[in-house]
Amino acid sequence: MRNRIKRSEQMFRTAMVGAPQGMALSNAQDQITDLNPALQVILGADKVAILGLKLADFVVPSDPPVPTCVEQLRASGEDRVSQHEHELVRVDAPRAWIEHSVSAIRDDDGAPMFFVHHVVDVTERRLREDDLGYRAQHDVLTGLLNRDGLLSRLSDRMPIHGSMTLAVLYCDLDNLKPINDHYGHAAGDAVLVEVARRIDAHLRRGDLVARIGGDEFVIVLDRVASESDAVAVAEKICTGAGGPVPFGDVDLTATVSMGIAVAEPDDTVESLLGRADNALYRAKAGGRARVST
Repeated sequence: MRNRIKRSEQMFRTAMVGAPQGMALSNAQDQITDLNPALQVILGADKVAILGLKLADFVVPSDPPVPTCVEQLRASGEDRVSQHEHELVRVDAPRAWIEHSVSAIRDDDGAPMFFVHHVVDVTERRLREDDLGYRAQHDVLTGLLNRDGLLSRLSDRMPIHGSMTLAVLYCDLDNLKPINDHYGHAAGDAVLVEVARRIDAHLRRGDLVARIGGDEFVIVLDRVASESDAVAVAEKICTGAGGPVPFGDVDLTATVSMGIAVAEPDDTVESLLGRADNALYRAKAGGRARVST
């Protein structure tokens, strides 16, 4: 038995040294006893620092916790667990992801003698996927959420329960068309970007802001006790978002109107946004650069 184990380990070590993918050998307790140079590069640590640890020690913990690949393999009674993706713990280094497979080498009684780990760096693919997902829910110009991103997050927060509720502020940049017509779309874009930055700077933790159209923004105030509280926050944002925006040799005037709707227990996303949009219409009809409910 000992000779067979020794031969198996020697064969594995010979095969893994030049392998382009990360490989490691761990003992029955899943502590790493050997690994190849490719895995050292993937984990961002030298061999001495890795030996004696588990590969799971380099993985970002999930919430809620889930069994490690080796724990899943033990529980299943199978000889292999394939292609689980994990994010790595990287101190002072870019984010990284791996695809991890584990095989068990068992003794004659079926107990694991050691485990063989195969690790593939899938960081580039994950970053591309994350970038596509981000672009699908964010506005390219301002970096804010777009309509799809807003609707997804707002839907998650409905319906409303308890004494605290949320409020939607439907915002419109009052004078974007004249700016575009007189100074060009680059000037209009500059105003949009600056107004978006100012709005975002006035939000509290948990609030949301999205650009959902050419000159339209929607703000979601996460926790408000009453309509008067929402109005007070809206007035501060409205004042802070307005004002001159430097563009070349001129200062462009930015003003914002807002309509407010406070969520009620029977509201849907559509009805809440609709009421806020109607309130915005009243604000603009009343003279613009103002807040209405």
